[in-house]
Amino acid sequence: MDEMPQYDYVLSHRLNRTSSQEQYAFIYRKAFRLLDYYVIGDPYNLFEREPFFVTFMVDSYIFDIAQTHIKPENAEKGVAAFLKVKTSTKQIWLGDFNADCGYYDKFLSERFDWIIKDKEDTTVDDTDCTYDRIVVTYPITDRIRGIWVNTLDEYNYSFQLKISDHFPVSIKLEIPSVNCNHVTFGKYMGNFSALL
Repeated sequence: MDEMPQYDYVLSHRLNRTSSQEQYAFIYRKAFRLLDYYVIGDPYNLFEREPFFVTFMVDSYIFDIAQTHIKPENAEKGVAAFLKVKTSTKQIWLGDFNADCGYYDKFLSERFDWIIKDKEDTTVDDTDCTYDRIVVTYPITDRIRGIWVNTLDEYNYSFQLKISDHFPVSIKLEIPSVNCNHVTFGKYMGNFSALL
């Protein structure tokens, strides 16, 4: 973070009911105003790792982002439970849903827009699975200007495996103007990525 002074971050506490703990992070431009962040409670033990939510405001545009890593053996129930945690009409859900191949290969809900669809391969190894997803409400869909599964060339392959066995997935949103240092820059393009 010291090398990225225009960014800030927020972290969850370490999550998991087993000894294998994971921690969520959001790294965001300081032009975004962080309004809130919290870990969703899980009284019914639906998640191996409870989802982590943030609320951002860019100019006057407010939206929520939730991320999670769903246990493969519980993918169907976990995905259904995660998408029920809806906090606003402008919301993004992202993370490793394990929502494809042997874990979960069911009809995907049309209540929301599944931006990273089944045809994408988000895994680095020899599998051809779309485990990583970005799902949005339809008001967010109208602002999407780009979608990527950020595969790397052969030169970077061994480096990528040291980081994760998943490729980063991202979207670019067009959000209303941002007022920075009393100068308004027309439209702001924000990238939202997941690397799990």
